[in-house]
Amino acid sequence: MGNHGLNDAAPQPLAPSDYAMVMAKSRENRLAFATWLMFFRNHGRFPRGPPDLESLDVAALARQIEVTVPADGGLFLAERTAKRLRTEIRSRFGFREATVADAQSPVDRSAARSARRLQRSAPGRLNLLQNESRNL
Repeated sequence: MGNHGLNDAAPQPLAPSDYAMVMAKSRENRLAFATWLMFFRNHGRFPRGPPDLESLDVAALARQIEVTVPADGGLFLAERTAKRLRTEIRSRFGFREATVADAQSPVDRSAARSARRLQRSAPGRLNLLQNESRNL
Protein backbone atom coordinates (compact mmCIF):
# COMPACT_ATOMS: atom_id res chain seq x y z
CA MET A 1 0.00 0.00 0.00
CA GLY A 2 2.69 2.49 -1.10
CA ASN A 3 0.14 5.01 -2.30
CA HIS A 4 -1.28 5.63 1.19
CA GLY A 5 -4.63 4.11 0.28
CA LEU A 6 -5.24 6.36 -2.71
CA ASN A 7 -7.21 5.04 -5.64
CA ASP A 8 -4.95 4.24 -8.63
CA ALA A 9 -7.88 3.92 -11.07
CA ALA A 10 -7.75 7.39 -12.60
CA PRO A 11 -5.98 10.62 -11.80
CA GLN A 12 -8.27 13.23 -10.34
CA PRO A 13 -8.50 16.33 -12.50
CA LEU A 14 -8.19 19.78 -11.02
CA ALA A 15 -11.45 21.20 -9.71
CA PRO A 16 -12.61 24.33 -11.58
CA SER A 17 -11.58 26.62 -8.71
CA ASP A 18 -8.17 24.91 -8.50
CA TYR A 19 -7.78 25.18 -12.27
CA ALA A 20 -8.45 28.93 -12.08
CA MET A 21 -5.79 29.30 -9.37
CA VAL A 22 -3.27 27.33 -11.42
CA MET A 23 -3.93 29.29 -14.61
CA ALA A 24 -3.36 32.57 -12.72
CA LYS A 25 0.28 31.53 -12.17
CA SER A 26 3.07 32.28 -14.61
CA ARG A 27 3.52 29.58 -17.23
CA GLU A 28 6.85 28.58 -15.64
CA ASN A 29 5.26 27.98 -12.22
CA ARG A 30 1.97 26.36 -13.24
CA LEU A 31 3.03 22.73 -13.23
CA ALA A 32 4.86 22.97 -9.91
CA PHE A 33 1.91 24.81 -8.34
CA ALA A 34 -0.64 22.34 -9.72
CA THR A 35 1.45 19.38 -8.60
CA TRP A 36 1.90 20.76 -5.10
CA LEU A 37 -1.78 21.67 -4.91
CA MET A 38 -2.87 18.14 -5.86
CA PHE A 39 -0.30 16.53 -3.56
CA PHE A 40 -1.35 18.73 -0.61
CA ARG A 41 -5.02 17.96 -1.29
CA ASN A 42 -4.29 14.22 -1.26
CA HIS A 43 -1.69 14.02 1.54
CA GLY A 44 -2.10 17.13 3.71
CA ARG A 45 1.56 18.07 3.26
CA PHE A 46 3.95 19.17 0.55
CA PRO A 47 6.21 16.78 -1.37
CA ARG A 48 9.67 16.41 0.13
CA GLY A 49 11.24 15.27 -3.11
CA PRO A 50 10.63 13.57 -6.46
CA PRO A 51 9.80 10.15 -4.95
CA ASP A 52 6.77 11.70 -3.23
CA LEU A 53 5.35 12.70 -6.61
CA GLU A 54 5.17 9.14 -7.90
CA SER A 55 1.58 8.94 -6.65
CA LEU A 56 0.56 11.72 -9.08
CA ASP A 57 0.21 11.49 -12.85
CA VAL A 58 2.25 14.63 -13.56
CA ALA A 59 2.01 14.11 -17.32
CA ALA A 60 -1.81 14.06 -17.20
CA LEU A 61 -1.80 17.13 -14.99
CA ALA A 62 0.52 18.90 -17.45
CA ARG A 63 -1.85 18.05 -20.31
CA GLN A 64 -4.80 19.42 -18.35
CA ILE A 65 -3.09 22.78 -17.80
CA GLU A 66 -1.50 22.73 -21.27
CA VAL A 67 2.18 22.83 -20.32
CA THR A 68 5.00 20.43 -21.03
CA VAL A 69 6.73 18.39 -18.36
CA PRO A 70 10.34 19.60 -18.07
CA ALA A 71 12.87 16.94 -18.99
CA ASP A 72 14.76 17.65 -15.76
CA GLY A 73 11.57 17.29 -13.70
CA GLY A 74 11.82 20.99 -12.79
CA LEU A 75 8.99 21.05 -10.28
CA PHE A 76 11.03 22.58 -7.50
CA LEU A 77 11.36 26.35 -7.51
CA ALA A 78 13.39 29.19 -6.06
CA GLU A 79 12.81 29.38 -2.30
CA ARG A 80 10.93 32.71 -2.36
CA THR A 81 8.59 31.49 -5.08
CA ALA A 82 8.12 28.14 -3.37
CA LYS A 83 7.30 29.82 -0.04
CA ARG A 84 4.72 32.09 -1.68
CA LEU A 85 3.09 29.17 -3.50
CA ARG A 86 3.03 27.01 -0.36
CA THR A 87 1.38 29.86 1.57
CA GLU A 88 -1.28 30.20 -1.12
CA ILE A 89 -1.97 26.46 -1.12
CA ARG A 90 -2.23 26.33 2.68
CA SER A 91 -4.65 29.24 2.58
CA ARG A 92 -6.74 27.49 -0.09
CA PHE A 93 -7.30 24.57 2.28
CA GLY A 94 -7.71 26.68 5.43
CA PHE A 95 -4.28 25.93 6.91
CA ARG A 96 -1.63 28.35 8.10
CA GLU A 97 1.81 27.99 9.56
CA ALA A 98 2.01 27.82 13.34
CA THR A 99 3.18 30.97 15.09
CA VAL A 100 4.82 31.73 18.42
CA ALA A 101 1.43 32.94 19.64
CA ASP A 102 -0.01 29.49 18.89
CA ALA A 103 2.62 27.89 21.08
CA GLN A 104 1.99 30.34 23.92
CA SER A 105 -1.78 30.12 23.71
CA PRO A 106 -2.15 26.74 25.52
CA VAL A 107 0.18 27.96 28.27
CA ASP A 108 -1.92 31.09 28.78
CA ARG A 109 -5.12 29.04 28.93
CA SER A 110 -3.53 26.65 31.41
CA ALA A 111 -2.38 29.51 33.65
CA ALA A 112 -5.86 31.09 33.58
CA ARG A 113 -7.45 27.72 34.41
CA SER A 114 -5.05 27.24 37.32
CA ALA A 115 -5.80 30.72 38.63
CA ARG A 116 -9.54 30.05 38.52
CA ARG A 117 -9.09 26.76 40.39
CA LEU A 118 -6.95 28.44 43.00
CA GLN A 119 -9.47 31.23 43.40
CA ARG A 120 -12.30 28.74 43.96
CA SER A 121 -10.33 26.60 46.40
CA ALA A 122 -8.52 29.31 48.36
CA PRO A 123 -9.60 32.85 47.45
CA GLY A 124 -7.52 34.40 50.23
CA ARG A 125 -4.37 32.64 49.04
CA LEU A 126 -4.83 33.93 45.47
CA ASN A 127 -5.18 37.52 46.74
CA LEU A 128 -2.03 37.08 48.81
CA LEU A 129 -0.11 35.78 45.77
CA GLN A 130 -1.35 38.66 43.59
CA ASN A 131 -0.33 41.24 46.18
CA GLU A 132 3.11 39.65 46.55
CA SER A 133 3.67 39.70 42.80
CA ARG A 134 2.73 43.40 42.59
CA ASN A 135 5.21 44.26 45.34
CA LEU A 136 8.13 42.61 43.51
